[in-house]
Amino acid sequence: MKKHQEEQAKVKLPLSQDIYHRILWDRRLNKKAFFVGFTDRMSRAGVSEKPVIEWNTGEIEIPWHRIQYIRCGDTKVWDRQQRIDLFASDRLPAEAWTKDLDNDKKDQDSLFLPQPVYAFNANAWKSFGHQVGNSVPESLHIVTYNVLSDEHEKELIKTHLRIPSIITQLKQAEADIIVLQEATIPLLHALMQEHWVQQMYLSEGREGKNLEPQGIIILARYPFTVSEYAYSPQKKFLVGHWTFHHQSFHVAALHLTSNRADNAIATREKQLQAVLEYLQNLPGDAVVAGDFNSREEDVFLSAARHGFEDIWPGLHPNDPGYTFDPINNYIAQKMTLAGHPGRLDRILLKSASNMWKAEKAELFAREPVPGTEGKLYLSDHFALLSVLKCQQQIVAPSRISEALFDKIQTVHPTYHSAIVIIPDENVWPTIQQLRKRYDRNYLRWMPHITLIYGFVPEELLEAAAHLILDAVQGLEAFTLTLTTPGTFAQRASTTGWIEPVAYPEGALHILQATLQQLFPTCHEQSSRAGGFHPHLTIGQFASEEEARKHLADWKPVVFHVSSVALISREGKQPFEVRYTVYLKTGAVEKAGASPAPGISSELKQLLDELHPALSASEKKARELLIGCVTEACSEVLGQNVTLDLFGSSRLDIATPQSDIDLICPILPGVPKRQFLEEVKRRLATTYDQARLVTDAQIPALKLTINSRAVDLLAANHLFFPAPLGAIKEEDQMHYDKGSWQALAGCMEADYIMRVAGDILPAATFRAYLRAVRAWANARKITGNGFGYVSRFSWTILATWACRSYQPVSGSVSVDDLLVHFFQQVSKHSWPEPIGLNAEEESFRAREKRDWMPVLTSIKPRSNSVRNLTRSTFHVIREELSRAAEVGQRCLKNQASFRSLYTPYQARNEAEICLCLTLEAQNEPDLEVCAGFLEGSLLSLLLNLEQKAELLIRPSSEFDRKGASATLYIELKGNLTQKREEEIGKVLLEFKRRFYEWSEKPEKSNLFLNLNKE
Repeated sequence: MKKHQEEQAKVKLPLSQDIYHRILWDRRLNKKAFFVGFTDRMSRAGVSEKPVIEWNTGEIEIPWHRIQYIRCGDTKVWDRQQRIDLFASDRLPAEAWTKDLDNDKKDQDSLFLPQPVYAFNANAWKSFGHQVGNSVPESLHIVTYNVLSDEHEKELIKTHLRIPSIITQLKQAEADIIVLQEATIPLLHALMQEHWVQQMYLSEGREGKNLEPQGIIILARYPFTVSEYAYSPQKKFLVGHWTFHHQSFHVAALHLTSNRADNAIATREKQLQAVLEYLQNLPGDAVVAGDFNSREEDVFLSAARHGFEDIWPGLHPNDPGYTFDPINNYIAQKMTLAGHPGRLDRILLKSASNMWKAEKAELFAREPVPGTEGKLYLSDHFALLSVLKCQQQIVAPSRISEALFDKIQTVHPTYHSAIVIIPDENVWPTIQQLRKRYDRNYLRWMPHITLIYGFVPEELLEAAAHLILDAVQGLEAFTLTLTTPGTFAQRASTTGWIEPVAYPEGALHILQATLQQLFPTCHEQSSRAGGFHPHLTIGQFASEEEARKHLADWKPVVFHVSSVALISREGKQPFEVRYTVYLKTGAVEKAGASPAPGISSELKQLLDELHPALSASEKKARELLIGCVTEACSEVLGQNVTLDLFGSSRLDIATPQSDIDLICPILPGVPKRQFLEEVKRRLATTYDQARLVTDAQIPALKLTINSRAVDLLAANHLFFPAPLGAIKEEDQMHYDKGSWQALAGCMEADYIMRVAGDILPAATFRAYLRAVRAWANARKITGNGFGYVSRFSWTILATWACRSYQPVSGSVSVDDLLVHFFQQVSKHSWPEPIGLNAEEESFRAREKRDWMPVLTSIKPRSNSVRNLTRSTFHVIREELSRAAEVGQRCLKNQASFRSLYTPYQARNEAEICLCLTLEAQNEPDLEVCAGFLEGSLLSLLLNLEQKAELLIRPSSEFDRKGASATLYIELKGNLTQKREEEIGKVLLEFKRRFYEWSEKPEKSNLFLNLNKE
């Protein structure tokens, strides 16, 4: 038994993520049959499970290293501790396999598996097991070459004479990436002896297990990973993966089936389609290179549909570029079946990011082997070289002077400044409640993860920020999970900290290494034993045991990293953020300065009028008000709790008129209504007005305090009193519907900001979002209750649209973004759904219900535009089309943005207008009655639309005057006598329902008038 365990320990266990990806990509496997077991301290058993198909759906929530096993039925098919891997031998249980496979050919379809890469080290070729980092080449020289194996016509082609010349030609090409087809073990061994090859990385080990009798090799100057696709036991393709300029780059190496095979054309199409579909699901840019064995252009139509362009014809439109030429190549003449020349070898490029542009394409290795009298060519194919030029600016001191750059490179670091990652404020309560108790530096430092410390002095911070700007431009944002506690032992105490784990894996270390290169003297974090060790400090403890005891209840929290902060302090003052530098966009914000998100003065003035941002004094007043409500909630619950913002406040786009929307966590089982009533009682001496709404799906306490409106919701929280930020999507089963609906609103807002943070600086996104919502408000097309699109749904649409935005001049403009939004949404093909993740593919729109599906991102995913009618859908489409046309004229200075935001006023514009006037004895009664009217309005709109057969356009707000409010509804169509009668019947029934509800007609009156011009 012991011997068996020792043998098992010697076997390298595949990574959990490799097994996960195999389950997803192997069509032979029944994905629904597999379950992941992962470490979970909130579970009594210490381990929880979830289906594989629900794991890692777009953003990692639980780090890979916490996967302990993968189960299929009652069988553990992969186990970290027991070192079980049943995938290696396909010894999986019966339920692991799909039921619809009828032959072995189907089994092979679309299976891409990771393979080792080899590097020359210590005088031997060994498996390269290190992490592949970022490289920054200014150009890429890529070669594809079918070197011709001696599987056929061995005596004719004299491979032993050709190999030295092939190697010479490849060396002279000075390529960065080389793709070889029909490579053999003798060629591989000869290459491995070359000094220039020993400086590269290889996809094949010395054994050449994939080269019997011949196969594909990738050689590259830059380290890479590789995946293999086995179309059949003899036909295998490779895909190499690199990171260039912080973006993914892939090269698919192909050798498609030749015409010697039966049904060759269909087979080639199937082979190419499998590779293209695989590349389609990978981030970044891609190249397909190799021997396509096809003269027909049909096989390349699918490549074009996937966004690939054939490099050769773009650079040589009048040159056929034959790589297989029986006329000018004696071996090709002897090997050909039909005798026709053809451009069989090609390099295709897809660069959606526009980072790479084809600059050169040429054929080489076209001469015969010296001394063979023109009878022996290097191969029956010529080699093809393409050069791709990087369009992205390489990191350089382009924004600061050479003198400043030299000063930064040689500066003596100070411990009054640093570069840090600051977690999102919504996870601060979880961190700060521990730091306040245990960290003696609680007041000096904000919660942070240190990247560089010590750092440059205060006078160099601005120059450093602009240097960083160039370095991180294009670097993708990522997710951090604060996972498990750890300790550092010092001489007099022990530091307790939480480990951050990044997704994608390695993103945090890449960011730190990128910054470290810029500031070579500020190397304290990376020069320690073991290198950079990221952590978030919680406090200081007497011993390791005490630290672990006090941190034992830590629950992981997740946040998005889209920027780094440059912080500093004066004397003994606390650290403060001086500059924020955003990843990907490379924008810089100076603390205390008004963000400059690239907006015209005209649009900025309009937003200041229609959707003004909160002033510092207004923010302070809101903080005090929130503190007052928090104190009342804590008193009712008997312990301190943290309230979470939702709505516009959580997105940080609230106006002075916006409600303050709050959620309070309460114990499971505590009635929400009872809790809110008690909070209302505690605040009796504080509020101006208070109303408890209990007839809605989610009970709410509506307060007015110091003329500011507050909406307080309660959510029964499984992990009370832990902050709500620790909740994950999979926790939904533990919450009642109302509580989960309230919590999902917070999670939705956070998800939107994470998605937007990958695209735009936060200040730019918020200005753009304010512009969209201000337009919808001005045109009176906001609000589910009025049959329109809610503010939240407009936010989803705005986020969706900005993902396809490409800056016109290289700099982001809110004006351009806004017009781009109108163009994208107005031309969308409804009812095809829109959402921010892949779930919209499975959504099925209901006829005459889901006119305009805008899907939520948090489970249960649903259409957030649920009250649209045929008429209001028509109104929105008209408004979007109008805005797209006017917006284009605004960008050309042919129209004013003010014309885009002209307020819609039904009472002035409508030929036929229905006026609903509500009068009450006082304003509080008016609010109650208006609430009922808004809640019942949809039925009125549908009845008018269906029974009177009219198109309608309701305004989306009441015109208020004291204790009176009027809602205007425009009616479009020919108002015949029959239609007027139907309108009268509908209004009479609606009025009857209102008085039936109010029960006190003397306190309020509803007047319904039909005005015709």
